[in-house]
Amino acid sequence: MPRSSSHSEAIALVETRGVVALACALEAMEKATGVELLAIDRVGGGVAFAAVTGSTAAIRNAIEIAEEAARPHTERVGVRMYVRPTTPGAQLLSAGHLPIRSVASQRR
Repeated sequence: MPRSSSHSEAIALVETRGVVALACALEAMEKATGVELLAIDRVGGGVAFAAVTGSTAAIRNAIEIAEEAARPHTERVGVRMYVRPTTPGAQLLSAGHLPIRSVASQRR
């Protein structure tokens, strides 16, 4: 799948039980590492999800920061990093074709 030059090297998925935990994680990640938020949504059952993109180093740091920031607010934090995404799901995320509400489209 061809990628435009605007795509970053890595993406991360962050999932928490509760919106407050996810908000804390996202704020800490964006302030500390400069990652870009791709999408955010409530999955169901109190679970919230976000996808972020950035350089591989920024995403690695962001994952650690997200877990640390969210942990005091929830019993559940899940993170997953994809470097140079190759799986179909990761390609969808890196291309911006998310099957959830895109943050970029809400900011316009």
